[in-house]
Amino acid sequence: MESEAPDQEAVVAKKMDIQEKVGHLRDFYARERRVPGYNEMLEIFDYKSKNAVFQLIKRLDELGYLIKTGRKIAFTGKLTGNLRL
Repeated sequence: MESEAPDQEAVVAKKMDIQEKVGHLRDFYARERRVPGYNEMLEIFDYKSKNAVFQLIKRLDELGYLIKTGRKIAFTGKLTGNLRL
């Protein structure tokens, strides 16, 4: 059985999706000067479950956009544009 290679357009779309989400977080940070909570992220991304937010936070942590330690989340310079937090 042949394994399917990921569709290049799907990979690009997924990256754009992450960039779009980062853009929403940047907008929130510029407006509020703080990291949004889980409930606020539910609204921002139109998610139905906190698990979806958890998975996004995990992915953004892996990509270096934020740091999650325990229950605390902090944006990195990669997300804030190197502004001091």
